[in-house]
Amino acid sequence: EEGRQSLFPSIDFCQNPQAVCSGESSFDLMWVTGLFMWIETVQLDPSYSELLRGFVDGEIEQESFIDSISEMLGGRDKRLRRLNFGDAIDALGINV
Repeated sequence: EEGRQSLFPSIDFCQNPQAVCSGESSFDLMWVTGLFMWIETVQLDPSYSELLRGFVDGEIEQESFIDSISEMLGGRDKRLRRLNFGDAIDALGINV
């Protein structure tokens, strides 16, 4: 309505904020929302660089690293985040 381009022009997020989690575009919307949250919340946190450096250098255990990131993101479901991180590391073939 404002003449700007949009990836999801048919979705009115003001009237339907749940569209992020439901509907045919929900998978893409969750990824976009997650990336935005990562950039705005985690990467801007002053302790993130230090945590990442400690993890890469082997000074911080994987579980502790993920738990710290989870706290930055609201602290919910650390167990699931640990599992997902482990799956991503395995899929990338990275040894930690």
